[in-house]
Amino acid sequence: MDLSKYTEVEGLLTRAKRLAEKFEMLPIFKLSLDKKAYAVSKLKIIWVQQDKSVSDYSTSLLTNKNELSNKTKVWRALNTDSTEANKTGSSIQKETPVICISNIENQNLAVRRHPLEFYKKSKHLIVQIIEALEPDVVIFGETYPFFESELRLNQMNSFGTCHATAKSGRIYINADHPNARMSGQYYFEDILKGYTAFKKQIDNSYPDALYENDLEILNNKICDSLNQIEKIKASLLKTLQYERLVEIKPIKDNLEQAFIDINKKPKHK
Repeated sequence: MDLSKYTEVEGLLTRAKRLAEKFEMLPIFKLSLDKKAYAVSKLKIIWVQQDKSVSDYSTSLLTNKNELSNKTKVWRALNTDSTEANKTGSSIQKETPVICISNIENQNLAVRRHPLEFYKKSKHLIVQIIEALEPDVVIFGETYPFFESELRLNQMNSFGTCHATAKSGRIYINADHPNARMSGQYYFEDILKGYTAFKKQIDNSYPDALYENDLEILNNKICDSLNQIEKIKASLLKTLQYERLVEIKPIKDNLEQAFIDINKKPKHK
């Protein structure tokens, strides 16, 4: 992962702090992130979790052993293809950032509790943080409705107790809160089913990002070819080989048209 992204994340957190100060309120979210552990993790997962304790914004979900147990099972299951799979729960905890949000069960209540501008801008900052961290998987623990309008994801498929979808090579899972009254086995196995289904889809797809990268490589090669043609033209002019300039012209014209066509295509988001 590009380490400059961490600078971007720090800037977004600073903006969140200033936004809260402007409205004389506490931020509605906190980010728990171990930069080094996340950077080296093979499968990058972000957990976007709801904090049931609205009155205590400093409460971390990672202090609750029951919740940690559930999350550890999920993280271990999703890392089965990694050499890091046998790490301890503590290590897996470190490599999985958690965005902890105050109680948003009722969005109308959240809007009443927080000024509308503060509420909307805070949501936007969280989405920007997720994008900056470039995760492979985003797991929402009872928080997806909070971001549905901003993310504009494809329709989610049901996998037992959770729902999942994928967009631009990233898997999004809409799960219940880890404290939900259900079997822990069902909880993490259903998340794993959703992940596995869309991982296969992504592995057999041609993501927009890869397509854009391949176009960029082609674009650079065309530029190199055009530069080479200019050198050839200079040599032909210097040696008065005008008849060969006629042979070169259609090649140059075709390359220039290809360059124009590639660069006028809209970028996928």
